[in-house]
Amino acid sequence: MASKVSWELFHEKLVDVENDAREELQELRAQAATVHGKDRTGHDSSVVAAASTGDWYNETYCAFVHRAQTLEAADDFSVVAAFAYSWAAGIPTRSPSSAWGALSPSLTKLQDARLDYPGQIGKSRRSLVKEVMKHFTGDHGVIMASKILHFIAPERVPIIDSRVGMAWNRVRDKLATSPADPQMPLKLGETPGEISVKRFIDYWEILDQWKRSMPRPRGYRDLEGQIFRVGKLLAEIKAEKRARKKRNS
Repeated sequence: MASKVSWELFHEKLVDVENDAREELQELRAQAATVHGKDRTGHDSSVVAAASTGDWYNETYCAFVHRAQTLEAADDFSVVAAFAYSWAAGIPTRSPSSAWGALSPSLTKLQDARLDYPGQIGKSRRSLVKEVMKHFTGDHGVIMASKILHFIAPERVPIIDSRVGMAWNRVRDKLATSPADPQMPLKLGETPGEISVKRFIDYWEILDQWKRSMPRPRGYRDLEGQIFRVGKLLAEIKAEKRARKKRNS
């Protein structure tokens, strides 16, 4: 999928969304400051929990990617799957090691820098994602597949999740209010069940388009990380609003 929206324009609107979100979150927390039930920081515990996940992602990312480069046996793949599920606070419903036999030919080729991806691994992006998803079913299937594949080959596969979708759609909405600006052709899912394989592949292609247009090389994680950071703020706002509604009920 091609997009007429450049990364520069998308990023400009992303910064606007981030600034708006920070102001809204600050206002919500100020309103809640006099309500009992806060922790020592004055923030509702559910919001603090949402905020702390960002630290976990940042602190573990490099270690996870480094470990995932050793992919020689079923046990190695089990470790990579465990890393991916730790980023979603989940547990696989089937043993990752049992999937290794079916997935190992594609995954080892995906990791081989000498091969031209995706042509020489013999699978399209769509079929590769679906192949991984067959072994990791449930609402988080696309999200888990993207994380597993990214840890294995961070320069070849991006990550997607619901927080990326939240920030992406807010930028899309902001562009829609300006007739002079080009429009985003893709709307992403904002819950795990809404993130389809097609949406992930379209998102992947747009990131590729942006990467090719940049004067200096930038990785998927660089772009996705900036989008995720804003999505995390939006998730904190949702958590704060839920907590306020619960307090007032």
